[in-house]
Amino acid sequence: TDPKSLYQSCRKAWLGSQTFLSLKAQMDAIGFPILISKIVCFGLGTLADPVESENPMSYTQHAAVESLIE
Repeated sequence: TDPKSLYQSCRKAWLGSQTFLSLKAQMDAIGFPILISKIVCFGLGTLADPVESENPMSYTQHAAVESLIE
């Protein structure tokens, strides 16, 4: 599987997950009075040259961060 396809697959799974829906509902309920322009992340892992894996966690973590930006 190429990295782009794997990422898209993981992103789609993340956006359909109960964890994402719960996180989104909580963030929507809180509201943010200021614009957040930067997010710092540690330990997300690489998206380069993925090893065939049943659990591509770093791709899901990157998708989670991307959803926070949106």
